[in-house]
Amino acid sequence: MRKMLPLFCLFCLCLPGVCAGAGEELAVVYPERPPYHATENGKAAGILVQLTRRILEEAGLHPSFTEMPSRRILEEISRPDCTLCSFGWFKTPERESYARFSLPFYRDPPLVAVLLAKNAGMAQGVTSLDQLAALRGCVLGLVAGWSYGAEADRILARRKPEVMEAPSSQQQALMLAKERFTYTLIRQAEIGAFARSAGLEERDLYVVELDDLREQSPRHIICGRGVPPALMERIDAAIIKLVPEAQAP
Repeated sequence: MRKMLPLFCLFCLCLPGVCAGAGEELAVVYPERPPYHATENGKAAGILVQLTRRILEEAGLHPSFTEMPSRRILEEISRPDCTLCSFGWFKTPERESYARFSLPFYRDPPLVAVLLAKNAGMAQGVTSLDQLAALRGCVLGLVAGWSYGAEADRILARRKPEVMEAPSSQQQALMLAKERFTYTLIRQAEIGAFARSAGLEERDLYVVELDDLREQSPRHIICGRGVPPALMERIDAAIIKLVPEAQAP
């Protein structure tokens, strides 16, 4: 299967109506992460799907949304001349080396840590990610390939807690429910969907607000290098028109 992956972007380049440079349609891929982006009744839905669709349509594009795992998205977009786009991504130096980024179009609420309520005692008195990451015997569950924002990434790189990776946000929720790890990081708006994915009620979760993660992290539309700079300028113009508060410093 891996030997076939390089053909994917070549296929995108050649397929009529998919290549951004060949027309007004744009292939957009997304990972499952409710309530931001998810597949409902066979169609893309969620807060960021709706906003991204508005932005791309304002830019004169016709987006076609397809679900794809996070790690696969980055593998595809990193390939030279790939014309795929995605959305809701943090900007990191590594990603900037191979992808084109729009202006910020959405700012996340702060991260919180989530444990099972029955394990709440393990985090009593904890008020920061720095403290949590320093706790012995606690395993942090993260989604493979995700950045959690500049400050969270810096804290985790410094503290080096024991980490277990999940392939998706749904698996992340299930793995916490099965106690494969002790705690994980999500946004406040995700708690309801996270609990449902885990087969739990919200009361089954214990939430820790993190004083050192108060930043509202900016998210971007990200595209392969095969997307022309002029098209990215149209997307940026649409962001400035529709969500100027999101892209402001």
